[in-house]
Amino acid sequence: MANIDDLIEYHDENLNLDFKGAQYTKENHADLIKDIIAMANADTNDECYIIIGVIRNSEGQKELRGIDRKDFIDDANYQQIIQENVEPDIKFEYSLHEYEGKCFGVFKIGNCDDKPYMMKKDYNKLKKGDSWIRKGSHQPRMIRRDFDAIYERKMASISFNGYVEIFFEENRSDSITVPTAGEFTLPSERKARGIRRTIEEKKNPGLKKSTILDLYGISVPDLSALTGIKPYHERTLEELEENLKNVTKDFAVDDAYFLFEENGYRLNIILHNKGEQYVEDGEIHVYIPKVDGLLVAPKVTEKPDRSPYRLNTLISPQSRPKYPEIIESENYAVIMESVGDIKHHIPILAFEEPVRIFFNNSLSGESIEIKCEIFGKNLKKPITKILKVHLKAPIQAEDKDDIPQASIDSD
Repeated sequence: MANIDDLIEYHDENLNLDFKGAQYTKENHADLIKDIIAMANADTNDECYIIIGVIRNSEGQKELRGIDRKDFIDDANYQQIIQENVEPDIKFEYSLHEYEGKCFGVFKIGNCDDKPYMMKKDYNKLKKGDSWIRKGSHQPRMIRRDFDAIYERKMASISFNGYVEIFFEENRSDSITVPTAGEFTLPSERKARGIRRTIEEKKNPGLKKSTILDLYGISVPDLSALTGIKPYHERTLEELEENLKNVTKDFAVDDAYFLFEENGYRLNIILHNKGEQYVEDGEIHVYIPKVDGLLVAPKVTEKPDRSPYRLNTLISPQSRPKYPEIIESENYAVIMESVGDIKHHIPILAFEEPVRIFFNNSLSGESIEIKCEIFGKNLKKPITKILKVHLKAPIQAEDKDDIPQASIDSD
């Protein structure tokens, strides 16, 4: 707090100090409002003062006239005028101060950390939205540049200035090595191969291989009435040709489950706020480049039930954590997820459910750069990090073509 005696005796008007000869009466309450707003908007963190009872005479000399004690206007009157007409609320007080046997009125305006302040309604010559700012010993009307400066300072004061670590969950590093899928055949391709074989056997019965059941004259029981599914060997050539034409569409779920759930990499990222304040309303964007042989699952695929003995009953899907939103751009699959406030010193996972990514064997030996950006209410610019995925061939490729005949011959 400033020494009021020194302000009265030694200081001239400046950014933080204004002198008035008389108190604000009802006739000049508009001037009071304007002066208080201007002081509150001043570019300073120090307290500001308006001292009543000090003037400059015609020769430019400062005169300490003071005010009559019995004419002192109570603080509550001024508080009411300001509260009714200004937004947001300005913290100030008006008090009587004695110096050298004279009384002075002192407005102390402080803690003005919610700039800009302005008129919230019309009052006499003042209009709603009007605002002023103290500059030196002047108080011009605020312009766009003044508002911009206030918002820039406000953002700087609340902006996050710490550091957020971003790394893979699996090894808590910004680089990871992942095996590719190796050699494989999609379920739809296997199914197509089985359908073609059945078509050839129907056209050329001699091509059909005998089974142990054929040697003993045992026929395969017909369960189509129970399951609602007719085995391929009981379908006509026309039906089989139609099945072959639609096999990719009919087994799209099987292919997706095979690629992403059985052979995909499950990506999750840890965010560790090393600063001393929250990142407010955080959101992470992860950019996966679009390259040949790399696929990002748009959702989690439930395991399809292709058993020929299944009953046609509805099964409720399993509830699972929320899968992040995937947006396709020209060059990237962008994973977007809101993570809320990122608290300091508490590592969190970016995604409730890991993102499924399939890496084809053609990518063996390649490195993929994944760009991560964190956005937040109190971030001037996003926090950016590049994570690297190094791809290698699987140690031991399995023969995924070796599947039971029953799986091929059933729908």
